Amino acid sequence: MPSLNFSDAWPWLQWVIAVSVVLGVIGAGVKVVPALWRILQASVTFTQSLTMLPDFMKRTDATLQGQDATLQGQDATLQDVVKTQRKIAYQVGPNGGGSLNDSVTKAVLELAELKDGQGLIREDVSVVKSDIGHVKRQAIALKKTTTDTAAKLTEHIELSATNRIIDKKD
Repeated sequence: MPSLNFSDAWPWLQWVIAVSVVLGVIGAGVKVVPALWRILQASVTFTQSLTMLPDFMKRTDATLQGQDATLQGQDATLQDVVKTQRKIAYQVGPNGGGSLNDSVTKAVLELAELKDGQGLIREDVSVVKSDIGHVKRQAIALKKTTTDTAAKLTEHIELSATNRIIDKKD
C-alpha cells in the first residue's frame, strides 16, 4: 500500500501541493476577508452609535419639548378657529331674525312682494290706459255732440231772432 506521508512524496509533487494549499488559503481569504471587513465596519458603526446615543436622546427631548409648545399654540389657534366658525355658522344659519340667512330670506320675501305689487301696478296701468282710450273716445264724441249742439243752437237762435223780428213787424 502506498504511503500518504508528505515527506515520502516526490519533491516536485511536494511543491505542487504546497502551492495549491497556499492558493487555497489565499482564495478562501479573498472570500472571507470582505465578509469579515463588513462585520468589522458594522461593529464599529454600532459602537459609535452607542456612544452618540445620549446626545441624540438630549436633542430628541429638546425637539419633543419644542413640538409640544408648538402643538399647544396650534391647539389654541384651532380653538379660536372653532369659535370663529361657530360664530359664522350662527350668523349664516337661521337664528330668529338676526342672521345673514334670515336677512336673505326677508329680502327674498320682500322682493316677491315687490314683484307681486309690480304686477298689480302693471295691471292697473293697463286698466288706466284702456280707461284713457275710453275717455278720449268719449271726449271726441262729446266734442262732436257739442259742435253739433252749438250749430243747432246757433241755428235755433238765428231762427228765433228772425222770428222775433218778423213778429215785431207784424
